[in-house]
Order: sequence, then C-alpha cells, then structure tokens
Amino acid sequence: MPNLLKKTICVALGALALAGAARADDAVIGEGRAPLGAGNASAIRGAAKQDAVRDAVLKAIKDATALDASDERFAPIVTEVAKQMRDVRVTSEESVGGEFVTRVQVSVDRKQIKNAIRGTDLDKLSDRSFSILMLVDEFMTSTRDLNMPLEELVELKYDAGSAFRDKSIKASSASSSNNSAAAYSGSLNASSASSAKINASSQSAAGLRSGGDSLNASEQSSLQGSRSSAAAVSAKENYSAASASKSQRASVDARNVAASSHETASYKHLVKYQDTSKPTNRPLFLNEFAGKLRDYDLRLLDSMNAKSKFFGDKAINLTLLGNTAEMAKFSEFARTKANADFLMVGSATVIAGERNNATGEMGCVANAEVKAFATAGGEMIASMAESAQASGPNIEGCAALAAQKAARLMAPSFASSALGYWADRAARGRQYTVEFKGSNLALPVRMAFAKALRDIDGASAVEKKEDGPDGVKVTLTLKGKGDAMEQVYGAVSSQPAFSGKNLDGTVEGELVTLCLDKCGAPAKAPAKKK
Repeated sequence: MPNLLKKTICVALGALALAGAARADDAVIGEGRAPLGAGNASAIRGAAKQDAVRDAVLKAIKDATALDASDERFAPIVTEVAKQMRDVRVTSEESVGGEFVTRVQVSVDRKQIKNAIRGTDLDKLSDRSFSILMLVDEFMTSTRDLNMPLEELVELKYDAGSAFRDKSIKASSASSSNNSAAAYSGSLNASSASSAKINASSQSAAGLRSGGDSLNASEQSSLQGSRSSAAAVSAKENYSAASASKSQRASVDARNVAASSHETASYKHLVKYQDTSKPTNRPLFLNEFAGKLRDYDLRLLDSMNAKSKFFGDKAINLTLLGNTAEMAKFSEFARTKANADFLMVGSATVIAGERNNATGEMGCVANAEVKAFATAGGEMIASMAESAQASGPNIEGCAALAAQKAARLMAPSFASSALGYWADRAARGRQYTVEFKGSNLALPVRMAFAKALRDIDGASAVEKKEDGPDGVKVTLTLKGKGDAMEQVYGAVSSQPAFSGKNLDGTVEGELVTLCLDKCGAPAKAPAKKK
C-alpha cells in the first residue's frame, strides 16, 4: 500500500476515534486480518474489515449471553447478527508482517443481540434453570437535610502553671568555746504571676564587747524574682551566722532546688449530621432493574413474600446484612425456602436537589448499589454501583427518571455477570465438598469411598482433605446439570465394600454428606460406672 494512502487513512481514522469516544463504554473492539497478496488494496481492506466485524460480533454475543458462537455451525447466526450492526467504526489499519490488520469499534446493544439469536440453535445452549431473588431497599432524602447538623459540640480546655521548691542548705561552724551553726530550708509554689521583677536586700550589723571576749554578728538576705510566659518564679535566700573564738572552722554547703512549669491547650469541634433518608413504598429502581433483566431471560423470583416472611417490617440494606449474622441465615432461607440460586441485595437512594429558577424543574440524583452471590457456597458473581442525575417538575417525577437511568445503566453488566457465572459453572463444573461419616470406619471402606468419587463420570480435581476412623472429606468438581447427591450416592453404593450397608445422606448447598446408617443420629450416652 502506498505511504500516502496509509497517512490519509490514519488521519481520517483518528477523527473517527475521537467522535466515538463518548460511547466507548458500550463498544466492543474487533480485530481482523487478511493476507497482503490476496487481491488489490480494496479487496484486502474489505476482507480484513469483515473479519474484524465478525470478531467483534463473537465478543458481543459472549458479553451479552455468555455463549461461545465461534463454532462453524453457528456461522449463519453470526452473519445475521453482523448485518444488524450499524455503528461500525474502523479505528486502525496497518501492515504487520505479511498481513493487513484492521481494528474496528462496534457499539453494542445487548438487548438487540439477545433478540437476534432468540430461538436459534445457539440460544438453546443457554441455561436458564437458575433463579435470582432480588431485595432492594429504596430511600428518599434531600441535600438540605443531609447538610443540616443534628448535633454540634465545641470543647476548649486551657491549663498553665509552675512550681518551685528549694531545699538548699548553707551552714558554717568554728571550733571554739562559743560556736553556733544555722541551717535554712524553704519552699515556694506559684501557679500564676504577672510580668514582674523584684530586687530586695537588707543588711544589719551589731557589735558587743564584754570583758575580754567580743561577739560580732551580721545578717544579709536577698530575693530576686522574675516571670516568663509560663509564670515561673525563682527565689534565693542566704543566711549565715558565725561565732568563734579560735581559728579552726568547718563549713557545709548543699543545694537542692526543684522547678517545673506546664502549659496545655486542647480544642475539639464535633458535628453530627442527621440522616433523614425515608424508606419509600414505590420500588422505582427495582421495577426498572427487574424489567431490564427480563430482556436477558433471567428467572427473577418475587421478593415481596420472601422479604416479609424473613425480615418483617425491618429495613435492610447492604451495610445491615453485610455486618450482621443475618446474611448467612437469610442466604440459607433463600436457598431452601425460596429456591433461589442467586441472592441479590441492594439499596437505592434518591437525593432531591434545588429547583432551577430558569426552568422551574427540580434536580435530583439516584445512587444505587447491588451485590449478588450464589446461595450455595456464597460465591460472589456481581457487585456494582451507579449514580444517575435527572430533573422533573417535582421530586416524584425526578426520582422516577433518575432511578430508571441508574437501573438501565446497571442491568446489562449485571446480566452479563450472572449469565457468565452460570455458563462457566456449566462448562468447567461446580466444586463440591463430599463427606463420609461413621464410627470406626475400616481402611478398606474409606479407600472404597474415595475410589468411588474418582470414578464418577465427569468428576475432576478430586482431592482428599481428611481421612480417619470417624470419616473422610473430599473436594471434587462435577460437570453437567445432574444432581450431585444422585451421582455421589450411585457411585459409592455400587462399590463392593458397601454391599449390604445402609447409607443415609444430606445436601446443604455444595456440601454433600453420606453417613453409615443415619446422618445426625444422637450420640449414645456413655455407660455409667458402677
């Protein structure tokens, strides 16, 4: 291909890619190839594009129905679906080795694809034997209520002070007939003082003569104080007294001062906002969501009866069920009483905004979240959240539009996840845990049980987890739609080691239990000692 043609194609395709970017979330990318020597440039481009469209259709069918249509016997169905694709954009064309490679972007309407293959041989491969029980609580509130404080608390604490303690000792003595010694101990505590400085001094002297002896005494004291920002005070006193008649002297000087100061401040501001979300009796989101899922032939069970039987009038949501023991209880209820293979719980809240003065319409937003898992084993199959905005003449009209938008955005992805999960289980099998219980089980019996499970037609990944006189536990994967208990019981009972033995069994989701004689039989009371 000439370089000029390649450049022209790349420029044109760049503009097309930008034009289709807004719809990229609903698009499927297909890639096709054609040999460079298979005809002229136009024929090569056409063959590569046709192959790319077929690739995109196969991916779209897989995404919408979880079915693999790549088998040659489904070629007419794929061709028919490809004819209904209108929005096909070529995003790139290039030469790779000896091939011309084309990539296309196709906008997918899952409902359209589903309708295109309805009733065909490909559609008959779909397994719709599973059912979904859906529970969604819907609420309504407003931005004004959400921003209105319910409680506000402000706390301010301040504490400052200082402490001073002086146990200093200063004393002197002289060895004579007349001697004396003096000791001083003082303490001062201050918790607050203003900026100040104090200087004080005093001095006195006295003389006395009596006969041949003389006595001189002097006394001096001083006090200095200052205050900083923490109100600290320091003080010092000295006192000395002496009386001597000879030259020999002794002195003692010990200083013991302790001082400390502190300043503590704390501030707390706590605001609690009220939650005025009110449950609504109009299931706007659930009705629209269920209606869209029906386009994919999903079996949906009525949730009103199941909800009222188990929860009564209590409101439920993802947070409530996810953080309490009720989730496991309700999951078992849904599996055994409501015959639900999948359980979906969720919530949808409509938040009313302000009214537009220019148009007179009220704005609102709908926030929805759902989570779905298998009731047998609790395996997650889908978890998603979506938000949609709308406007209407009043809050009721706005809420209906916003909830419908959110449901329409979420339904295709949810349907694809549910269909894909069931298709994978049918193709790859479901994992079961099989237990064999008894008392003082002999080794030949335990070995025969494990061998029977390995001999089941279609069983794979057989792995022994526990083995002892009280029982054996094995995990395995079973393909097909057959009943697990029937397959396990038939294989085990046909072993010669179990000839003439009574077997009992129970099934709880993906746990299959076989017992000698009776499952759940009360244990025998120990014999009383005489």
